[in-house]
Amino acid sequence: MSLTLNLRKKVHRKIWEPVFTPAPVTSAAGTIFVGDNLNLGATYGLMPNLPPDAGRQAYYATGVSSLYWYNKQEEAFGVLPNSGSAGTWGAGAAGFVHPVGPSFTASAGTTNSFTSTLTMARNVGGYRFRVTAGTNRGLEGFIRANGVGANAVFTTVDTYAAAFDNTSVIQLFTGRFWLYVPGATSGFNYYDYATNAWTSRSVASGPAITANEGCLIGTPAKETVVELGTASAGAASTLTDATRSWEVNCFARRMVAIISGTGAGQYRYVASNTDTILTVDTAWTTNPDTTSEYEISGLWSDVASAGSTTTITAGSGTPWTASQWIGQQVRAVAGTGAGQVSVITANTTSQLTFGAVTTAFDATTRYVIEPDDNAFWFLGGAAITLFKYSISGNTWATITPGAARGGAAGAGTSGSWIANVPDIAWNGAGSAGGPGGALRQNGRFIYSFRAAGASTLDVYDIAANTWYSAITYVGSETFTTGSTWADWNGTIYGQKDATGRFFMFNVAKNELIPLTTNNITQSTAIAGARLLFDEYYDPTNGKALSFITYLSNTSAQLQRMVLI
Repeated sequence: MSLTLNLRKKVHRKIWEPVFTPAPVTSAAGTIFVGDNLNLGATYGLMPNLPPDAGRQAYYATGVSSLYWYNKQEEAFGVLPNSGSAGTWGAGAAGFVHPVGPSFTASAGTTNSFTSTLTMARNVGGYRFRVTAGTNRGLEGFIRANGVGANAVFTTVDTYAAAFDNTSVIQLFTGRFWLYVPGATSGFNYYDYATNAWTSRSVASGPAITANEGCLIGTPAKETVVELGTASAGAASTLTDATRSWEVNCFARRMVAIISGTGAGQYRYVASNTDTILTVDTAWTTNPDTTSEYEISGLWSDVASAGSTTTITAGSGTPWTASQWIGQQVRAVAGTGAGQVSVITANTTSQLTFGAVTTAFDATTRYVIEPDDNAFWFLGGAAITLFKYSISGNTWATITPGAARGGAAGAGTSGSWIANVPDIAWNGAGSAGGPGGALRQNGRFIYSFRAAGASTLDVYDIAANTWYSAITYVGSETFTTGSTWADWNGTIYGQKDATGRFFMFNVAKNELIPLTTNNITQSTAIAGARLLFDEYYDPTNGKALSFITYLSNTSAQLQRMVLI
């Protein structure tokens, strides 16, 4: 039976209901309850042996050896292996679920399989993969199934024209839970979902906080995915999804990819869209049909007019402003240099400059601009200091902004990177003015309520490497210990102190809006991240129902509410 959504804010009450499986241990200072917001394991009907929400990851941590995974589908907990992390667990602990998993060079393959060098612990059928180099580079698709144990063999949902071989470099999007543990000697590790193993990472030159909240913030490119569905029809230069009611031209210059079914592996940018029809820039090689699964993502896409190992010149008119894309990554999805990724260091109104790649780009290169998959940011610890971590380099750096943050992040602070505000004004090019003013650009800003009993909001601009401090916004609520935050679809949600009062910060409107009150009495207010989101997706009609789940202060009780 299809899911029909007829919920109305004025008619249907926002009711908090208990999740009948409590957390395995009571929440305490530094508790982390975080989830995957990206639908990593969604199969959207491709894998009939798996439910459409299979693989949605969430994690619960109250210590270096008190670690659990939370099955969103079943609403239950299971024990994780001991992290073996250094550090002293406390208020500064922080975690993040990042979509990027293991990468390897295949040892052999066929047109619908490849042999890995991984020792797999579980079947990750329904998850995604991408070929970053070698045969089939640039290709992205779904895993049908894989073996477990050493040198696991993966089969793919689709069969491709070329066989994978020992040059194919495969990136899995199976997710990792990154965990920072504070202390004079800190710990930093990740749990790999695919291999069920922890890996220790460097803490040299990184944060070493011992008090107050810490916020670990990833900038995954996959968070710019704004639509994922199945075509209802296709033609030479269009794709139709009759289940949608899109805002006209809201996807202009976004990348649309056929990720499974007829035409799999094709990339085009959206020239325009109606409420149900995408018109692409160049005719499809193979027209999509009712089997075609599509994805719309990225911040900007184009076909280059020229290129080199360090530059791409746009192939058509751009509304870019100078330096707006600094800190984002450019990824070639087709043509010369497909699969290569590099971080943008400068841009003019028509040209990108980035770190050198191996194969020079040229006028056949189809590319997308998206957030930097390789970066983590860390803020908090009763300080103004901002740190940046390179995943590939395994190195930390202290950031020196052009303008320092106006005050230290205190008890109850937040850190939210904003990448998918569903407002057409945030999809285009930036311009001078600052957040909440003329400058609106997905993927560029980290929002942080300073808290510590104040209502102050600060915003870090990644491209300009500067803080905008004490931003004026609508709302004057104060926050302190016990406040907890998470972002979802371009909106920041927060629970105030230990009061049970929930708010949502509408980034597009620059307004803090009262959301609801959870009347369940809470105990002692504590530091920590204790909000996560889940989505039930109905593959028969593309409808989704979103839930917010909350873990109370100093409690094992979970409650959830439908977001109306």
